[in-house]
Amino acid sequence: MTLKATIKNQGSAPTPAGVKHGVLFTFDDGAAGPGVWSDTHTGSIAPGAWVTVTANGGSAGAAWKAVAGTHTVKAHVDDVNRIAESDEANNVRTEQITVAKAATPTPTPTTPAPSGKPDLVVTDIFWDPASPAPGSAVTLKATIKNQGSAPTPAGVKHGVLFTFDDGAAGPGVWSDTHTASIAPGASVTLTASGGSAGATWKAASGTHTVKAHVDDVNRIAESDENNNVLRKEIVVGTRPAPVKGDLNGDGSVDWADVTIAAEMAQGKLKPTTAADFNGDGTVGWKDVALLADFFFGRTASL
Repeated sequence: MTLKATIKNQGSAPTPAGVKHGVLFTFDDGAAGPGVWSDTHTGSIAPGAWVTVTANGGSAGAAWKAVAGTHTVKAHVDDVNRIAESDEANNVRTEQITVAKAATPTPTPTTPAPSGKPDLVVTDIFWDPASPAPGSAVTLKATIKNQGSAPTPAGVKHGVLFTFDDGAAGPGVWSDTHTASIAPGASVTLTASGGSAGATWKAASGTHTVKAHVDDVNRIAESDENNNVLRKEIVVGTRPAPVKGDLNGDGSVDWADVTIAAEMAQGKLKPTTAADFNGDGTVGWKDVALLADFFFGRTASL
């Protein structure tokens, strides 16, 4: 707080020029903080004239640090008796000052942090070109969804790693550029942006399994860390013609296929038309016997 005082020369002679016309301000006689003073006015004050002076110094600075409560401010002109006066006993004036207690600030309402955690899953994998030729550069994309109850953190990479036959069909690629928060229930589609051999996969001839693994390095804490992977088959080049009797799709007829047919005959697996070798509309033990004979070479065809 800045203090000022108006001083008047009510004597019969002017005050001397070149002499400091000082005023000392005190607060409860020092109990409410260090005093301040004005000592810059040196012009003569004619009889009957007055001037207003402003505090410009103090032991703790030129302003008073206001203290809550009611205080007595005392202004003492010519407190160090630089000027000879006709009356040295009337140089003090006191005033009351009330400093209100600072109001307690009203807390700013804050939005409570959402409870729960995010939960990222991969809902689809696709690529460009859709039907790649052997040796072509394939760009991978994945749609990821936050099916959790809280948004994913902003500023954190939402990574997806794409692998091909778990690495057997060439180096993997990844996406690591998305850092925006994903709200609960929302989805985004991410495109591979990097990889140990570049951001695209060099298509290898044949049928392969593409695996997309979201948050593969666990940057984001999730409510379920075991549902981050989706697999999808990609065919490069011409899909080979199916082999009759190859019930597990491995390209040949073997004992595993006979076992599958037997489990269909027992009702352990759902029957398929591919296992109805005698064409009677059902899968039974006769079909199992036909497949076994073919496997052991007792028949030339199914």
